[in-house]
Formats: sequence, structure tokens, C-alpha cells
Amino acid sequence: MADETTALALPDSARRLYEWALQRGGFDLKEARRSLGLSAAGLDDAVHLLFGLRLLRRLPDEQIVAGRPDVAAAELVGPLEHQIQDHQRLTSQIRGDFDALMSLYLARNHRKHGPEKAFDVLPDPAEVNARIDELSEQCTREVLTMQPGGRRPATELDRAYPRDLAMLSRGVRIRTLYQHSVRLDARTRSYVEDTMRHGAEVRTMRELSSRMVVFDRRTAVIPSGGSTDRRGAMIVREPAVVSFLCGLFEPAWSRGVKFVGGIRSQDDERALANAIKSSILRLLVQGVRDEAIARRLGISVRTCRRHIAEIMEMTGAESRFQAGYLVAGLQLLDAQG
Repeated sequence: MADETTALALPDSARRLYEWALQRGGFDLKEARRSLGLSAAGLDDAVHLLFGLRLLRRLPDEQIVAGRPDVAAAELVGPLEHQIQDHQRLTSQIRGDFDALMSLYLARNHRKHGPEKAFDVLPDPAEVNARIDELSEQCTREVLTMQPGGRRPATELDRAYPRDLAMLSRGVRIRTLYQHSVRLDARTRSYVEDTMRHGAEVRTMRELSSRMVVFDRRTAVIPSGGSTDRRGAMIVREPAVVSFLCGLFEPAWSRGVKFVGGIRSQDDERALANAIKSSILRLLVQGVRDEAIARRLGISVRTCRRHIAEIMEMTGAESRFQAGYLVAGLQLLDAQG
């Protein structure tokens, strides 16, 4: 069927044969070839096409006649219409079945997330994303976000971007805290700058305590498997806990450095490097290992060790612990943010 219906724009040879057949009434192929001057291959192609489109028919006496286009169209389109109807019935059945399942899901969801339940653990990242989408759609006033770590995955940014723009267009205030190191990632920086042009507010700090999102100061989403875990999450509705999380956010926000376009000059780059080195020094004095320092500052272990090597070279220290104390009075340890 597909091969036949793809050639509805008749080639010249087929159109000439059909018009000739209309004039002649019944004919045989030899007569058609002589009259039309077509090659054997050209005539065979035209005949095959017109028979496939039901525009030529063979009579019991082997004579060939032209068929009515409306009858031919009905014969070709009829089966397609039946297939479409079958697909529509199947689509309706599937939707009906899934709507019934959705009713069960929503009923369970109501029980699970009703006023009597203040916490809900979601181990499935897909369900976490769906719940954040749902909370974003319901949000009317404000979103508070802490995003520890450096660069955000591209897939996460692609999902968050239309969601954030939709909230901003409704007048929702969005405030987000990142770590300084996010300014080094071009993809995250582009996302931040774009959302800021639409009204989002963004600041950065050396360190952030935990990942969290708070909607309208009523519902919070926090990691269920650690402060920076991106997999499972806990939905929190308990007012005292949500208030506590907002209380963590506000003083951090007041200490944050306004995001004004990431790294735009060598001075910006040096200032950021100094801020990161300052944080590394503080953590070295505390005896924190390289991997933990990198995780807390949102940088790679390789970048962390490069900064440590520069600090060691600058101070002439023989140990990392000693380096922290040798520079304790320098500006590095006085950097803000």
C-alpha cells in the first residue's frame, strides 16, 4: 500500500496511458504500446502503477479499461480509514485504562501526602523530578534554592529552565544560592545569566550546607541520602522544619555575593581563585582531606590539588597543615563570600 500511494502524482507516461484508456475503452497492452510509443519498460511501469492505484482494471475477456477515480480512491482510502479508526479506539482504550490507574495513584497520593503526613521519601529520581514539576506549577509567591557543588548537569538545567521561566512569568520570586565555583562552568553560567534576565536572583558563596528547594515557605525538597545527593529526595511539609530551612537560607543569602556575570576579566578570575584558596586553607587547617574539600567547594579533586600545590609553593610550607598557619595573617584568609 505504501509503495502504491507514494506515487499519486502521476508521471507523464501513466497520465498519458490513463487518458488514452479513457478514450479507447477496452484495449490490450500491445495496442497501447504501439499507439503511445512507450518502451516496454516504460509501459510496464505505467501499467503497474495504474493497476496499483485501481485506475486500470482488467475485464474477464482480458481487455483493460480505465477505472473511475472516485471508486479507486474509496478502495484505497477505505482500509486506511479503518486502520485510523482502530488506532483511535485503541488510543481511547489505553487512555481510559491509564486514567483509571491515575485515579488509583491520585487516591494513594492524597492519602500519602495529606495534611496528616509531614514527610514523604521518594527514592526514584523520576518521581522526584515529577514532584518538583508539580510543586513548581502550584507555586505562587516564592522559591528559595540552595545548590551546593559546582557545575549542574546539562540535563538538569534543560529541565529546570522552562520550569523557572514559567514561574518567573507568573511573578514568582526565585532566589538561588550557588557556590563560587559555579562561575567557572560556562553551561551553568549561561543558564544563570539567562534566568536572571527574566528576574531570577542569584548569589554565590564559598560553601553551602545542603541542597534544598523551598516552595512558598510551605513545602521543601531536600536530599534523602546526604546533603548533596541528587538521587532520592524527601518532601517536607512539617511547618517547623520548613521554617528551620528558611532560617538557614536567609542568613546565607545575606552573606552571598551577587552573581553579576561570572568570570569577565583576569581580576575576576584571580578574586575567585583567591576565595577558593582561602576556603581550602581553612579546611586544610581543620585536617579535611582533598576529596572532601573538593566536594564541599564544588570543584574537582584535580583543581583542589592544583590550588594546594600553589599554596605550598607560595608559602614554602613542608606540610599542608603548616601552610594553613603560615598564611593565617594574609589576605587570602580574609576574603569574603
